Amino acid sequence: MAEKKGTARKKNEVTHMQIKKLVVFTGISLLTVLGILSAKPPENEKSRWKNVRIISKNTSEDEMEQIMESFNRQLGVVCIYCHALNQKDDPHKSNFESDEKPAKNKARKMLSMTLFLNRKYFGTDINNRLAGMKKIWCSTCHRGLLKPVINQ
Repeated sequence: MAEKKGTARKKNEVTHMQIKKLVVFTGISLLTVLGILSAKPPENEKSRWKNVRIISKNTSEDEMEQIMESFNRQLGVVCIYCHALNQKDDPHKSNFESDEKPAKNKARKMLSMTLFLNRKYFGTDINNRLAGMKKIWCSTCHRGLLKPVINQ
């Protein structure tokens, strides 16, 4: 009878050990899946930018900020020169999606022109994240001013 209790106990211990292994394996698997999901950008990240036509919609927030700041410096303007203020939610913030201001469409045309000139005449490969060597850029003509400086 003592042998049966010992055998039964060993079976329970093995079962208990199997449960522990299963719990540990499940926990590790769950953490792995959660880690993968948290590292993958959400699907809506790909279309974070709305109403963007020339610059890639896959441009990161840091890249977009650098691009916009370079426009500010090269043209001597601030964001609200091209971007309308957000009248609905917060009137102190820009509504980057809006095409209300004509300067935004003019900026798109100018950007297309500079990309075209760089590719055609200088063979410069500038991607739509605006990365790459630029021979002609906003500052070439604007020199930090809103109106281009010609013949100086």
